[in-house]
Amino acid sequence: MLARTPGRTVGRVWMRLLTPAAAAAALLVLTIGVPANAAGPLVGDDGVARSGTYTADVVPAWKARLLVLHGMQQAGTMSAADAAEWNAIIDAQGIDPTSRFTDATASPSGSITPMANYTSNDLTGTQKPQLRGNWCGPASAQSIVLAWHNEVSWPTSSALDGQSLSQAALATATYTNAGPAGGTDWVDHDMTRALNNWLYAGGSLYVQYTPTSVTLLQNHVALDIDIDYMMASDMSEVINGSHYNYHPNQLIYHWTTIRGYASSGATFHFQDPAANTTVLGTAWANVAPYFSMSSASTYSFMTHNVTRGIAW
Repeated sequence: MLARTPGRTVGRVWMRLLTPAAAAAALLVLTIGVPANAAGPLVGDDGVARSGTYTADVVPAWKARLLVLHGMQQAGTMSAADAAEWNAIIDAQGIDPTSRFTDATASPSGSITPMANYTSNDLTGTQKPQLRGNWCGPASAQSIVLAWHNEVSWPTSSALDGQSLSQAALATATYTNAGPAGGTDWVDHDMTRALNNWLYAGGSLYVQYTPTSVTLLQNHVALDIDIDYMMASDMSEVINGSHYNYHPNQLIYHWTTIRGYASSGATFHFQDPAANTTVLGTAWANVAPYFSMSSASTYSFMTHNVTRGIAW
């Protein structure tokens, strides 16, 4: 088992309301359909259809390997050599050392005890209300930076240019590019650019991931939470369709943060920057700062309309 104690509590997001013209364009794409591999028609987070194809992020080799090793641990098939490899990656990447495995967990058969104590795991809550109607992205990024500070004492100032942490700084073109009236766009990789620039001075720490199954989404979320990486989640909601966390019946593209999981990943715990804000109006009055949703529903909101996912 992991040599740390589970059971803390956390999340993040960006949202944009759409103009009638943009809503019509987005609904047209909804009719056409967008394949889960994001190779088909593209729609920006402003709801406007684009030409071209989506360019997927390349997952760093070390993170891809951690995902495999994490799956071994959960299944109880990790050997002492696998645990040593995990620990070497944790050390090399500067990940929270409490994520390391201990040699004492090796069983007589040579495998590592399954992660039975990690049926649930949460980071400390860092929800921040968005300060503009289009700043769910900057607010979500702010929540993630604060989570890094809480979990591993990471500096809150930008590693790239030294700016103090604020949604206004994160809204600039160097980061989410939300600006005064724009948005944090999935198609343009705005969230991963913001997080990688702010936390890692432009390195490859976060990548965008569009899930192709509920199980794979669970696996990715559980890994990041278990190594103290809070994630950003980009999801869409359509008029007269399903909505989450008391969002109004509008066409919405919205960033939130995933702060943890329960029931071995069947449930995700979120933070919503649309809560406790004064910039969205009464239709958003019942939005909760912290909420839970099944991984199956999360997968649906990421793939049912346009292709979205997590900054992982």
